[in-house]
Amino acid sequence: MLRILGLVLALLLLAPPAQAQLEEQAARQIQLAREDFDQGNYERAVNAASSALRLDPLLYDALVIKALAYEKLNEPMLAYSLLITYQELTRGMSQSPEVAPALQRLQKLIRGVIDQPSPAMVPAPPEAASTEGEPAVRFEILSRRNQRDLFDQMNEVLAAGPAQITFRSQSNSKGDDFLFGLASARWDGDELDLDDRAFTVILDSEKLVLKGKSGSTLNFAEAGSEHDVAVWFDGDRLALRVDGEPLGPFEARSLPHGASWLLQLEDDARAWDLQARPWDGSLASGVPDTGAGASREDTELAFTEHAISGRLDEESDLKDLARRLPDLAGAAVARVRFTVMCTEKTYVIVRPGDGREVTVGRTTDVRGAMRLPRFEAGLECRGKPEAVELLFHADGGVAGVVGDQQFGPAYPGRKPGGGDRLFRVKGDAGRVHVEGLTYEVGTRKAGRRTFRAGKTE
Repeated sequence: MLRILGLVLALLLLAPPAQAQLEEQAARQIQLAREDFDQGNYERAVNAASSALRLDPLLYDALVIKALAYEKLNEPMLAYSLLITYQELTRGMSQSPEVAPALQRLQKLIRGVIDQPSPAMVPAPPEAASTEGEPAVRFEILSRRNQRDLFDQMNEVLAAGPAQITFRSQSNSKGDDFLFGLASARWDGDELDLDDRAFTVILDSEKLVLKGKSGSTLNFAEAGSEHDVAVWFDGDRLALRVDGEPLGPFEARSLPHGASWLLQLEDDARAWDLQARPWDGSLASGVPDTGAGASREDTELAFTEHAISGRLDEESDLKDLARRLPDLAGAAVARVRFTVMCTEKTYVIVRPGDGREVTVGRTTDVRGAMRLPRFEAGLECRGKPEAVELLFHADGGVAGVVGDQQFGPAYPGRKPGGGDRLFRVKGDAGRVHVEGLTYEVGTRKAGRRTFRAGKTE
């Protein structure tokens, strides 16, 4: 008992110095934020003020510095909501003389949007800092002015290997003005020179361009819009979620000597809330979720079968197949089965009607909003029946079996204008044909839905 009491007493005696150290670090961050603001480096000021709040959520002056910096960065709504939060948290206390005139300036700018702040506009009070699940690197706002800070900090604490990185991006120009990746890099003044690249992700105002072992492009529906981006790298492959849509996995090149994480920004590009952390998962089972946990639905599926009788070849007219099939829109999975007989090079193309497409030949191609690397699973074309089964999942995943070779899950992304020609055979008539074409549409059975809780990797 005396030993336990001694241990408790020792812990109590150790706690105050640790708290004092956090307060000292927070005060230092506020000082840096003020210095950066006075020097006109508003991105640094935002990040330093945010660091101070994570260390000590009661340092309300950090909210003022952060708001004034956002005002200078032409983010009036963010600045306004932070100052309203400051007023609420310091009600009855002495308030900074900078707040009232700043609110007057901001109200003039946003009067056409709001007259009074709604609860949805006002962010929640900052929470206490937690070390559990904290990212290794966090930057609240990034531009060309502080991209060197990110490069130095990220590569100091994050190894050039498996990692998860999330950020929000915006670019208003075309070209390589927003580039993220893992490459051999060095600074030449304010410019970043890249040599060997494991992979890069380029986001301009109109599209995302991915370059690794192969390349692919995703066209955005709206030019100049903001995008939520999450990237996973498991050492060999990378996958993304862009505005929630899963994409990949894609093959990366081998890590070059002296590889570094980088984010290169030109004047017309910006990133928010970048978080980076090591990741020990695998992309073999698909694209992870971005949340802290995930639940898989285990509700039993009921399948509706639709079979197409007879032999099908290149001359078969299946343009009306989409009108003859059950609705695929509400399906949890669409399963397509058929048998191929071929003696030479041939292709069978299958589409579910949402822009995804699988081409089965000697190898298998999966494409949609982006084109994925080619899968080795394919037809032998030796004049014997070869079974093919393709699965199109509601989450955007595509998987299948060709003969005895499996591929996927892969996520090519959906795109509008998928077309109504859902099945096509390409090959000389008489030398290639398909039999037993069957579409099975799986929907969740009515009644109580069941889920299995799980954690993302």
